[in-house]
Amino acid sequence: MMKFAVVDLDETLIDGSMGYYITKHLLKPGKNKPKIPRKYYIKMLKYFHIPLLTALKRFYRIYRYIIHKSYQLYLRLLKDPNLPRGPILREMIRAAEEVNIPKESITFIHLLKEKGYTVVLLTATPQEIAEVVGRRLGVDMVIGSREGEVMDRENKERVLKELSKRGSIDIIVGNPKNEPFHLAKKLVIMVKSPRELKRWFNVIESLD
Repeated sequence: MMKFAVVDLDETLIDGSMGYYITKHLLKPGKNKPKIPRKYYIKMLKYFHIPLLTALKRFYRIYRYIIHKSYQLYLRLLKDPNLPRGPILREMIRAAEEVNIPKESITFIHLLKEKGYTVVLLTATPQEIAEVVGRRLGVDMVIGSREGEVMDRENKERVLKELSKRGSIDIIVGNPKNEPFHLAKKLVIMVKSPRELKRWFNVIESLD
């Protein structure tokens, strides 16, 4: 039977939200970049107003609601038949290629795989963008948001219950308020940044 370690992306393997990096990349001026319609542009600025987001972290439900809405926005942007999907997706992928992945994240994934775990990246980031980050991290499986379905806590729980039919959900790693930790059979790891993963290296190495 397979044994799974399920890891979130935002505030776990990268600093902050992948949505922020996507927005920053899409709105950054440059030659041959796709023009973002005003209706999307305004919403992006609203969702990723950094001082506001920082303040709202004290009110986590509101903060996560804004992040959730931003990922819905990206899915609509990719689906919009009036926009050139290719160039927009290309810019989103570039953001995923350039986002900084701390060394603690790479080491953590490596330790899990050394212990025989199938590492699943389970994230609200759109699937095609999450796959790019997943390849950089070296995970075994990537499950992200798809058209009409943002991978929020409820959807993550549904996915993990389906995944449990293929093996044991031994480890779940992520933000304290955003993961269905009750489904973990062996170990729950709650972190708020990649730097905190380092505290768990010895615990992973000691697992049977």
